Amino acid sequence: MNNDRLRFRVWCEYHSNYEKDIMKIDTSGNLWHNNRPHTKGRVIEFCTGIKDCNGTLISDGDKIKGRMGRIFSVLWNEEESRWWIKNENTKEWKTGMPLYQKWIDIAKCEVVGTIHVKEIKQ
Repeated sequence: MNNDRLRFRVWCEYHSNYEKDIMKIDTSGNLWHNNRPHTKGRVIEFCTGIKDCNGTLISDGDKIKGRMGRIFSVLWNEEESRWWIKNENTKEWKTGMPLYQKWIDIAKCEVVGTIHVKEIKQ
């Protein structure tokens, strides 16, 4: 059984990088490290359970490049209760679409960065 959807990563706003230590999330959604709450300045990003063309797991906050070269951000849409991709060239939420659309060949997309880092892998 594949449990990739249960994975998560934590962005530390203070250090501007992803945490490398093992962290836990309790049933209330609080982040813990070494038996202490550890939430200030931290962003939890969950894994979609989907892999890109290179076998890299796609997570919340990732930027992916589609087959036409467009860059999309991967986000959780609370209203729809599902993963969503949003075109980076527009600020409107309505221009996004569900990550699981039949016509989107996610296996041909590539993770090229995250929303936290401005530089995009070419």
